Amino acid sequence: MEWNGIPPRGLVTSAFQEMAVDMCRGRDLLSVAKQLSAAYSTLERWYYQLAPQRLAQPKEHEAPEVVCLDEFALQKGHKYGVNLMDAQTGHIWQVTEGRSREQVRNALQQWPFRKAPHVVVTDLAPGMAETVRQVWKHTLVVADKFHVIQLFSKALEATRKRTHARGTHRRGRHEQRLLHTIPDKLKPEELQELKIWLAEDPHLKRLYFALQDIRTVYAVQNPRDRRGSTSEMD
Repeated sequence: MEWNGIPPRGLVTSAFQEMAVDMCRGRDLLSVAKQLSAAYSTLERWYYQLAPQRLAQPKEHEAPEVVCLDEFALQKGHKYGVNLMDAQTGHIWQVTEGRSREQVRNALQQWPFRKAPHVVVTDLAPGMAETVRQVWKHTLVVADKFHVIQLFSKALEATRKRTHARGTHRRGRHEQRLLHTIPDKLKPEELQELKIWLAEDPHLKRLYFALQDIRTVYAVQNPRDRRGSTSEMD
């Protein structure tokens, strides 16, 4: 069965996709995906497929100081691309198909401004950072906080599985929740359970508080704002 406005094998209309993309202006994709009850990867694909039609005009803006360099799936498992987005305004300046080092280098060389960005935020892939430095020698390369937190979270989960892989699936999900939920969102009895558990495993405890500390670092808006350490529970 076919419905007017819904592409073959699609589930939503093109108008809905355009509306979802417009909602992303000035907002992060994750919050929009949650609002629409849509998968983040799906919204991301819509966003970058429609981005070329919505590219900002360089002549109307000053060269951005900070840009995000990110890869995305046009067709998951088959077709990928990279984009350069203004980290402050959300304007997309470039969308380029392909993600090889040569393709990324060509995309950077086609930067529509005379002045290179002062900072490029990207993932933890060494090749991406090296390519940026080759083209823009004086640009700082900063790791995306999402990927840094993800790195800590994966290390924490790997340790949990290695040292506490016992009990039922339900128990495992409970342990995951205790470890990965922000402490302020846990109940007092859950915090006490977690405290006892971490006291029994020093390595797991170090990883857990490393994750909390990196979250605190990213939550600080002003570099002079020194928050209390999370290295110990109340």
